[in-house]
Amino acid sequence: GANLEGATLEGADLTLANLSGVRIGGANFTDTLWSKTTIARVTGLETAIGLDRLRFGDPSSIDVHTLRSSISCLPLELLEQCGLSASEIESLRGLFA
Repeated sequence: GANLEGATLEGADLTLANLSGVRIGGANFTDTLWSKTTIARVTGLETAIGLDRLRFGDPSSIDVHTLRSSISCLPLELLEQCGLSASEIESLRGLFA
């Protein structure tokens, strides 16, 4: 339940970070490393900055609740790094749009 709204996380190593229930609206994730990072019941992901400029290690995970609220604005590469195929992403975007 941490509040990272508007935080500057630029360049941070988020390996094994558990972002469950975290509020991240407007947070800057530019050049952060995501490796086995968990995103669950996050709020504000749709307004986070720099999600199109992440670095990736091992696959991360994202829950359905977070996908439901933000899949339309999440970069394809992030979703793929969370284990979703292109066809699954397309289907989910249609379902949750």
